[in-house]
Amino acid sequence: MKNPFSAIWRRLPGWLEFWIALSAATALISTAAVVFFALGKLATEVNTIDLSLTRQSAKAAVTAFEMRLRDNLQDYANWDDAALKLYNTPDAEFIADVLRDVTEAGVVFDTAFLIDEKYRDLSAYGNGKPLAVGSSSYFGPALKVLLRALRPDAMEYQASSGLVATPRGIAAVAVGSVVPYSQNITLPAGQRRLLLLAKHLTTENIARLRNEFVIPGFDLAAHDQNVEFTVPLTDPLGTVIGSLGWTKRTPGTIALNKILPAVWIILALLSAVTGGIILYACINVRRAHLSRSIAEHAACHDFLTGLPNRSALKATYEARGNAGTPEDQFTGIVFIDLDGFKQVNDAYGHDIGDRLLRACAAGFSYLTADRGILGRVGGDEFAVLVNGPDAQGVAIRIGEIFLAFLREPFMFDGREIRISTSVGVACGHARQVPLEELLRRADIAMYQAKKDGGDRVAFYNAEIDLRLRQRVQLAAALREALKGGQISVAYQIIADAQTQEICGVEALARWQLRDENSIGPDIFIPLAEENGLIEDLGNHVLRQACKDAVGWGGILLSVNVSPVQFHNPRFDEIIGNILKETNFPPQRLDLELTERHLVSDPDQAFNAMEKLKGRGISISLDDFGTGYSSIGYLKRFKFDRLKLDRSICTDVTSSADAQEMIQGTITIARSLGLEVTAEGVENEHQALLLRLAGCRRLQGYYFGKPVNATELREMLVADNNGMGLAASA
Repeated sequence: MKNPFSAIWRRLPGWLEFWIALSAATALISTAAVVFFALGKLATEVNTIDLSLTRQSAKAAVTAFEMRLRDNLQDYANWDDAALKLYNTPDAEFIADVLRDVTEAGVVFDTAFLIDEKYRDLSAYGNGKPLAVGSSSYFGPALKVLLRALRPDAMEYQASSGLVATPRGIAAVAVGSVVPYSQNITLPAGQRRLLLLAKHLTTENIARLRNEFVIPGFDLAAHDQNVEFTVPLTDPLGTVIGSLGWTKRTPGTIALNKILPAVWIILALLSAVTGGIILYACINVRRAHLSRSIAEHAACHDFLTGLPNRSALKATYEARGNAGTPEDQFTGIVFIDLDGFKQVNDAYGHDIGDRLLRACAAGFSYLTADRGILGRVGGDEFAVLVNGPDAQGVAIRIGEIFLAFLREPFMFDGREIRISTSVGVACGHARQVPLEELLRRADIAMYQAKKDGGDRVAFYNAEIDLRLRQRVQLAAALREALKGGQISVAYQIIADAQTQEICGVEALARWQLRDENSIGPDIFIPLAEENGLIEDLGNHVLRQACKDAVGWGGILLSVNVSPVQFHNPRFDEIIGNILKETNFPPQRLDLELTERHLVSDPDQAFNAMEKLKGRGISISLDDFGTGYSSIGYLKRFKFDRLKLDRSICTDVTSSADAQEMIQGTITIARSLGLEVTAEGVENEHQALLLRLAGCRRLQGYYFGKPVNATELREMLVADNNGMGLAASA
């Protein structure tokens, strides 16, 4: 069959042939010029952005190094014990315990000076050894600038900091006034104590900054190093005392060199087909055909990203099921859900969210390449179809590549946006498993990855499906159990460490099934949080505990509170209504919180605690010794009690480290006016050591396992009759 386009071409006048050829050549050359200019510009911009980000990270590393020392200074200077021990004649033993030991370890600071009101050195240690050199000689004129920043007549805590050159090198230096944390300690008139701490930029400390801020080659720079890849270090006088540099990186140029061969191939192909495209344009494709193509594309592609939609993926999947060998029909689904996308939408608006989706789609498309077919199947959900005998391995590799891709931040209008992803993978034969079922399985696997912490790939198996169904059934059963009053309350004794008499109880939720089996709280409490039942469960336990304990004399009732309950704006009203309903005195109620209640919104947590304390309710910090165990929490949030977690209490008889940790924690708690309770006491030896360490209250199986209200009432009667806990247990 003759080509109709050749006849059209032969009828064209000579001048038109020349014009078309010239137009084609011009278009091709212009396209090549634009492509190479754009790629070069992009490579340069990427290099510039990388340099800027690295410089910002380097500056942030230096700032963080200085600020951490300044924060640590407050812990040692704004301290009741320091104010009592360092004024008048400083306590040499206290100075040795604090300054010598800490400088010897060198983790918090490696050099320390205690200075009086006339700037005379009272004590000085460096790396655990006394220093013979004076602070003014050691730190030079920069020290005067730091000292002038402190007002001599100020009674409150104040501090200043900076980078200073010392005989040992460059160091972060912080100086602050030694003042008590409490308001009831009066300092001697006319006296002033200043604590001066330093931490040097040693090889080890720089290595920590290099790893923490991910700056390759980050180290003190030589004098001849390119200033473009360094940040200067200046002292309080404004003098440059050194600089930190890093390894030069050119990610844009590297990427450009990698894609240039592909660009040349594309341009060669473009050159080959340009004539045909121009000729095809000359015959003016019928508008009807163009309209139909647009409609078909819109029906099978996502309007925002341009990727194939669910319908297009289904058509491709079914086509594979009707063609090829059984090996070719074996298909894998990579299901991708963007973790944190909703927060981006809420924080920056839907325009940024749409741009983020388009950027992810572009990146995923590039990474998928010829490995499979990428489509968008939901708001922030994507899927990739892969087929072949190694579909499972390819799918898992694609998922891991996507994870690595999203670990790098996106930049939109100067904002750095970071998200991660959870990836689920499922495989099956196209003739045997419908696409919707395969997508469902991959979706289940994705939620398993999200449940395991996100930023990972999970592969579907029937056990995940079974556990999910069982969990749905268990959530329904829990809902019915709450309605039917099947959730009971058990009580564990809290004993006075000196007399071993019962001074309190902790209320614990218990779920007993009708078949006499039980579900542990470690299972049904997270289940209640996931399914919106935790407030009903928590209120039920509190209400029942108050009803049971109202007639138990003056003992304290401790009740655990879920973060979901605690962050309810009406939480204090709900507690107040339950206390009023049960006629339970608020002074006998102690609510137990963990650090998890505080980290998400510290200001809201502080206000909620103030409202509860205003009602006369006491608050304990539970599970101390796990998580961050921050002293800052103890200082900011006015807890009444501190509960040491069983994980450190159980080691008190066998570990000297555990003993020192417990002793130190109790000392800190006492300085803040907190009463300490030890959990997990299982034998007499543990009870004795914890009592000697200063614990006021003890709790654990040594004093009795959790019992119901009737059994506890009998134990209280026995305890009141002088039989003791051992007899009642």
